[in-house]
Amino acid sequence: MAWLRAGTVAVTNGSTTVTGTGTNFAASTRVGDAFIGPDGRSYELANVASATVISLGSPYLGSTASGASYAVMPVNGYQKVLADTVRDWTNLYGPKMAALGTTGNYEILPVGKGGTGGSNQTDARAGLGLGSVAIESTVPVAKGGTGGTDQATARAGLGLGTAAVLNTGSAVGSALRVGDFGLGSFGVSATALNSITTHLNFTTDGATTGVPVGQGTADGQGTGFHLQHDNPGFAHQRWNQLGTWRLFERPKNNGTWREWVELYHSRSAVGTVSQASGVPTGALIERGINSNGYYLKFADGTMICGAENRPGTFDNPTNINYPWTYPIPFTSLYFVDANILGGKGGEKVISTVSCYSRTLNSAIAAALSTGVFTAADASSISFDLFAFGRWYG
Repeated sequence: MAWLRAGTVAVTNGSTTVTGTGTNFAASTRVGDAFIGPDGRSYELANVASATVISLGSPYLGSTASGASYAVMPVNGYQKVLADTVRDWTNLYGPKMAALGTTGNYEILPVGKGGTGGSNQTDARAGLGLGSVAIESTVPVAKGGTGGTDQATARAGLGLGTAAVLNTGSAVGSALRVGDFGLGSFGVSATALNSITTHLNFTTDGATTGVPVGQGTADGQGTGFHLQHDNPGFAHQRWNQLGTWRLFERPKNNGTWREWVELYHSRSAVGTVSQASGVPTGALIERGINSNGYYLKFADGTMICGAENRPGTFDNPTNINYPWTYPIPFTSLYFVDANILGGKGGEKVISTVSCYSRTLNSAIAAALSTGVFTAADASSISFDLFAFGRWYG
């Protein structure tokens, strides 16, 4: 085997390291070879670190030099190369060769030794226990296949309907999951009712904008739904305030949301009436009674007040009256009327019954005669009273 002389080396007196330039130590040298240094002495090679670095078994004795000539003598020759090769081959393939056992004696490798046991396709399939399905070009459903060579035929063979090819999501034609758009689950929490553009069951809280009442407060909590027309400019919303009977709805017309209106029913028709800028915001009818009488207030602003069997007071021989303060003040008054209870008509010649000094807060009901009333007559005359007007507008 030829000696290695390619390139040059750098050595240092007293050091075991040899650095090469243009060398290939890793491929051409091995531990145990003899390194002939620039000083002519032989040193045993103790380590091959790389293509350019080797280590000597003893320190270099010559003078420090660089770019110097050298030689590496393969002491063991071809026998060592062969031994190294066999050793590497045994390490890599020895266990695999041992596992083959006696398989090298078979012309046809049996299944028990990792083969098929057959010298043709039919025998090989039989040896592997494969049934006729193995040679089917299309495996039928009865044999565990789909019965089809394309997706559509395969779906038909498995009895799958059109839903099998639908994706889930919000796009038109997608399959809905439980909870999509609030269906079959809790409503979707909405942040802005004006921004909804699809069918949706929604919930609102104090931060939701666009609610009919209570925006920014706990009164804005509620549930509702949005119905979207295929024309995006038209829609309808309904909203119920949480824990109450209050129900509102509004339409979207040509891209603009109209005002919310409150819906009335058996639970909300009678209650407290209210209004904002002339628009009713409460119940349809409010009724009440106090020491001054009873009242009925209507959502459109109409109000009726009345009182029964109020005792007369002697004012003068021509007038027995009753000063009446309405149970609720009016904002405008249509009329006030009175009727008397008692038996002084023929005896005292009561000429008329009227109400005068009418204001938005009170009126005086009077029974008038030709001037023959006495103070004792007041106890036998009482009044029924009626007033009609408005509580707003």
